[in-house]
Amino acid sequence: MLPTRRFGAAIVLASTALLPWLSSSCAPEPPKVTLYDFGPPLVIGVAQSLTGTEAVIGQPLRNAAQVAEWQVNAAGGVLGRKVQFQFEDDRTDQQVSIGLANAFIKSGVAAVIGPTASRQAVAMAAPLYDAKTILMSSTALTTTLTT
Repeated sequence: MLPTRRFGAAIVLASTALLPWLSSSCAPEPPKVTLYDFGPPLVIGVAQSLTGTEAVIGQPLRNAAQVAEWQVNAAGGVLGRKVQFQFEDDRTDQQVSIGLANAFIKSGVAAVIGPTASRQAVAMAAPLYDAKTILMSSTALTTTLTT
């Protein structure tokens, strides 16, 4: 009975060793997916005061956004799509901000980050809301945006 056990153990060992090779040779080749395979870049508008009275805040925010864009893309993007920030200067001016909001809507951005100041955020809020476009600002502090 001893030789039968050895033979059975050898069969089990051999089949265990060959199983991954056999199953992979029978399975179809998995699709090769590379970064950014799922469509065009996801464009996000970024409105910051690069000039004007709030430029001292807007310029570092732009630099931080550029780093975030790089980090997101280095990690594979968002849902397999590269992220592309479209930077624009609102010049710390409400009328310019309204024009930027309309330009962002027309170009079909997925969302808007900014603006730097509350007055510009209030000016951009209505057209972006009507277009169902997300507006996010880390520096706009007015309570009128919550009502």
